[in-house]
Amino acid sequence: MVSRHYCKRVLSTLLMSALILVGFMGVAESVSADSAQYRISTYNYGEWDGIHVDWDPVGSSATMDVRVKQYGIHTGEQAKIRWKLYRSYDGALLNTRTVSGDFDGYLTYYNLSQGDYQITWESLTNNDTEGYMGVPSAYADTYQ
Repeated sequence: MVSRHYCKRVLSTLLMSALILVGFMGVAESVSADSAQYRISTYNYGEWDGIHVDWDPVGSSATMDVRVKQYGIHTGEQAKIRWKLYRSYDGALLNTRTVSGDFDGYLTYYNLSQGDYQITWESLTNNDTEGYMGVPSAYADTYQ
């Protein structure tokens, strides 16, 4: 039979371990918030997703670089994705771009004033596509 003292020690150790892990998870999340990567994964035409960007540039406006990597999973299949930039407060569509083929680079948006934006992607093919997107800037917080 297990003693009561032993059970209390085990429970105490487990609780402390859980609290430490939760604390480290919060630190890691806040440190990487400016360079978070969000997965792109689609298998069907018309599937879409996006992120919100709280944009706070130095000065009245600035350039936003969106890091994008998109690629077809299978040999002979390539990605084809439509990217859109919206201003959140009124839903205005500010920019639309279609990127055909595998791509590893940046989509750049110019003269954006401080505010909230949404960046969405939509698959324009049935090819299995993977990748990621993010806004690696000290002036932006991103969330999905």
